[in-house]
Amino acid sequence: AILLLEGKYVLHLRDNNPNIIAQAGGFFGGKIDTRENPSQAIRREIFEELSLIPEEFRFLWSTDYISQFTRLPVSGWCFMADVTEIWKNYKLSEGQAAKPFLFEEVRNLEIASIIWQTIERYHNTVKNSV
Repeated sequence: AILLLEGKYVLHLRDNNPNIIAQAGGFFGGKIDTRENPSQAIRREIFEELSLIPEEFRFLWSTDYISQFTRLPVSGWCFMADVTEIWKNYKLSEGQAAKPFLFEEVRNLEIASIIWQTIERYHNTVKNSV
């Protein structure tokens, strides 16, 4: 999910676990369990990873792409939530860090291309709708 904190993009520094693809920054979220829909999954994942329950997740779009890491097809659902009001309560339970970045800072990070493309698409959509 795209998580916004005072207009900044909150990214996730993953674990140094060989079973998890590490990168300098990524989104919070994960796999959909068999009995979940995408909306239920993102709520569960954000709670598991950050102990937060945002008031609203807004569905943005879905996309199919080839994973830069596994080279396998992936289907993704993109949601957005503003966590500014509840961020003081976050407790990181997965990964090394959660850090907010300005849009201009994100382009200099070592992140998967799909993460950058998603942030850029969202940013341009918001900028063009103002």
